[in-house]
Amino acid sequence: MKQTLKLFAFCLGAAMASGAFAQQPVAAQPAAAAKPSAAETLSALAEGRISGVQNIKRDAMGGITSLVVIGRADVSRSMMANQAELFAARIAASDAQRRFREWMSTKVEATYSQKNGLELRTKGSAAGDTGPASATQTSDARMLTSDEIKTVTEGIVAGLQTIYEGVNSRGMYVIVYGWSAKNTAQISAVNALMQDALRTPAQNAGGQGAWGGVGGGAAGQGGAAGQGNIRAVQPSGSVSNDAAEFL
Repeated sequence: MKQTLKLFAFCLGAAMASGAFAQQPVAAQPAAAAKPSAAETLSALAEGRISGVQNIKRDAMGGITSLVVIGRADVSRSMMANQAELFAARIAASDAQRRFREWMSTKVEATYSQKNGLELRTKGSAAGDTGPASATQTSDARMLTSDEIKTVTEGIVAGLQTIYEGVNSRGMYVIVYGWSAKNTAQISAVNALMQDALRTPAQNAGGQGAWGGVGGGAAGQGGAAGQGNIRAVQPSGSVSNDAAEFL
């Protein structure tokens, strides 16, 4: 018995001496990756090769809350640098607006109600997105027709905000527009169009249809505003101060 106890004590001492019972260090948890800044995100978008609508954000019911639109154009090497960039900026802006119009006409469904105003959804984008049966919609909500969506699109194009523009490493001029449902300046204009469209036929009697007259005006305003969005050439990588809202 004594020999057994001595053997046990010897083994225990040896184990303690070797550190077998020492507290093992806990592996450090990897630090969460820092979220890229707005400038870094936009720079990555500019260096990429994808154009058109990107970074679509949605609410719980699938309604689009914000997005960005990217347009690109080669900067000519046969023109003076400043003129080449200005010319490329106009083409890039036109490219972004064209892609946005195409996206709106083929990928988007829209509803309007007096309570919620204009709501955009990409077709089949979310589990809760069921068009006119959506839980966010009210009794006066209705789906917009393709012609109405075209008019709304021009109102949105007129309100697109330039959040980035510059020349990337491949010599392409890149412009990035942002749109947010919270942008009251542009939404109020679109809502005014929609309120006019929701008037009864009797209220619209005596004049051109709500969309007949307003549509042309919106399209004209959209074209003028689209040109106004093109500012003088900025240093490469110029980022808007409120760009983070769209990213």
